[in-house]
Amino acid sequence: MTDKGAFKKKVREYAAANNINYTTALRRLQKQEAVPSGARPPAQTDPIRGSEPPILVFVSSKMDEAHNPLRAEIISAIASASTAPWAFEAMGAASYPPGEFYLSGVRDCDVFVWMTTGTTTEPVAKEVREALRLNKRILCFIVGEAHAARDDLTRTLLAEVQTVATTANVPFAADLDAEVAHAIVNEAHRAFREPRSVTSIATGGGLEHGLNEAQFEAQVAQLIEDSKNITLQRFIDDAIRRASALDAHDQTAPDQLAAYLDELGHLGVLAVRWNERELLGHVVQGLVSIFQRGYDSSGLAYASSRILWLEMTVARAYAIAAEALRRRNWTALRTVVLNPAVPRPTSDNDENWFEASRLRAALARQDSSSISSLNVVLLAIQDKEWANPKTPYADPLREEIAQVDALTSIAVNAPRRKWIYYASYRAYTPEFYEPILVRLIEDSELQRVFGLDDDIVLGQALRMEASIDPNGMARLGGWSGYHDKAIKAYLEQGY
Repeated sequence: MTDKGAFKKKVREYAAANNINYTTALRRLQKQEAVPSGARPPAQTDPIRGSEPPILVFVSSKMDEAHNPLRAEIISAIASASTAPWAFEAMGAASYPPGEFYLSGVRDCDVFVWMTTGTTTEPVAKEVREALRLNKRILCFIVGEAHAARDDLTRTLLAEVQTVATTANVPFAADLDAEVAHAIVNEAHRAFREPRSVTSIATGGGLEHGLNEAQFEAQVAQLIEDSKNITLQRFIDDAIRRASALDAHDQTAPDQLAAYLDELGHLGVLAVRWNERELLGHVVQGLVSIFQRGYDSSGLAYASSRILWLEMTVARAYAIAAEALRRRNWTALRTVVLNPAVPRPTSDNDENWFEASRLRAALARQDSSSISSLNVVLLAIQDKEWANPKTPYADPLREEIAQVDALTSIAVNAPRRKWIYYASYRAYTPEFYEPILVRLIEDSELQRVFGLDDDIVLGQALRMEASIDPNGMARLGGWSGYHDKAIKAYLEQGY
């Protein structure tokens, strides 16, 4: 037997002889062996010396005859890494229920360790999701063969965890303690070596939720300057998790959802403003992920309060697109507006998330009018400074939203040569939307980015727009044909 194995046996025997748990026995023996016979014990014997409390590591796993020995290995490894375990075995009595007690431990911990052999209980799932919600540092260990059977809950949780952390496969249980100790030490080294800045000191190296617009912009600017892309990605992932965890029928859900979406929308606007293409792509995919919460597993939109996930999310996307339009950043604009709506579209209208969101939201509200669709978007973002930087002379957001909608309609419909995107912009009068159509005719770069650099294709697209339900829009006080001379002259050339 190795020295390490002999010591573990000694701990177990000591625990049995004194009727105490393994962790308590381990601590007592470590203290005894650290002090030579006859010597005075040091004034402080905590693993980390000084005024700061030790790093607290929460241990989450099933607790049964098969898992308890593995938990003992983890607890031993945590202690050997000069950190303190938070585990059921080491806790005494408490004056509140176990579930609440355990979740308080998750909230208090510095590092969260999840160990699974392929099966997971609901209490463990709650602990893991609380760690995800709080953006804790997560170390996940999968014990056993890599291809061993896993229950549905374990597979779901692993997929969620793997969006923010790298899991470790431990084929042999005997190696678990070494793997855990190694991972904790490495995690401490990574945290210690993060560049120091005013932002990282203030937020623990992350980006905080709930900041005012000026504070949020300052922190994002600092993170971009420090090239801390992973921190920004973790923030986006955390916003997705928080939004996805909301209960659509909870009265507070709309306000909470709006807050998370505002942060993502603001982040997207800043990405456009500072030409951070990769960051913009992450933000848009984050919005799409939240947007898809409005659909059930078969790909159908919920006709219930969950419809908020559709219309509220796309309103923030319109705000980002409006910023791209202001700055003539056509690549950014294309990134935002040309996205699929659902993994398995159930109709042509589901091929684009702008169209799907407005159509489904209008149906859920039993209001199919197109002018209502864009007004819902406008009302959601017009009072937000990050989305609507008003000048003393004008409020251009309505015009920008209409122009975004017009360009998206042409870009979606033109390649298919059929009506897929039902254009809501046409419910407004021409001065709102015709400027982008004129620019589309004149700007070769805009044509190239949106795949409309063939005059015949562009001409057909403009004519098709004019043929879609013109009388219906006219009754709403909007569409009455093209008015701008440049558009008329272009079409008169026979394209």
